[in-house]
Formats: sequence, structure tokens, C-alpha cells
Amino acid sequence: MENADDRLIKTLTRLDEMSESLDSIAEVESRFDKRLKEMESDVEGLFSTINDISGKLDALSGALDRLTDAAKRLSGVQEQGKRLAELIGGLDPEKLSASLEESSEKLLDVYGKLEALKSKSGNKVMKKAKKKE
Repeated sequence: MENADDRLIKTLTRLDEMSESLDSIAEVESRFDKRLKEMESDVEGLFSTINDISGKLDALSGALDRLTDAAKRLSGVQEQGKRLAELIGGLDPEKLSASLEESSEKLLDVYGKLEALKSKSGNKVMKKAKKKE
């Protein structure tokens, strides 16, 4: 049988091993807590990044809406351009030139009549002014 000293040595050895195991567990627990805090910080960073991305996606969506509106307006302008091109294409240059000449002559005629009317009106005013003197 083992004597009391041997049992005491075995018990002390086991206690020492248990103490080392507890120290190892405490060290692992400390590293686990540290890593857990790092992960928590990383998750908070991810939420911040997600919020930034969400804001950028909202801005992109708004920009896409504006781009769509601009494309619709551009399409409308294109249609107007096509109609204008068809209208211009349907014009006869000779008829247009003749019409412009006729309009010019009529404008000159109206201008001449206005000048004559102005002259007559001015003469009457002058005569009335002389009579009053």
C-alpha cells in the first residue's frame, strides 16, 4: 500500500495540474472574451457599413429615377425632332421663298402706309399747333 507521503505527493501533483488547467481555462476564457469583443466591434462596423451602403443605394435609386425621367424627356424631344424633320422635309423651298418674298413686300407696303399716315398725322398736329400760336 501506498504510504501517506506518496498519497500526499500525488494529491499535490494533481492539485498542481488542476491549478495549471484552471490557469489555462482562465487564459482561454480571457482570449474568448477578447475575441468576442472584437467580433462585437466588427459586427457594429458591419452595421455601419450596411447603413452606408443602404444610403448609397437610396441615392443611386434616386439618380436612376432622375435618369429615367431624363430619358423619357429625351425621347419626347426626339419625337418632336422627328416631327419637325418631317415638317421641314415636306416644305417646298420655292414656295417658301415665294411666300417670304410676298410677306416681305406686304410688310414694306404696310410700313410705307404707316409712314404716310404718320406724316399726315404729323402735318395736322403741326397745323393745329401753329393756329394756337
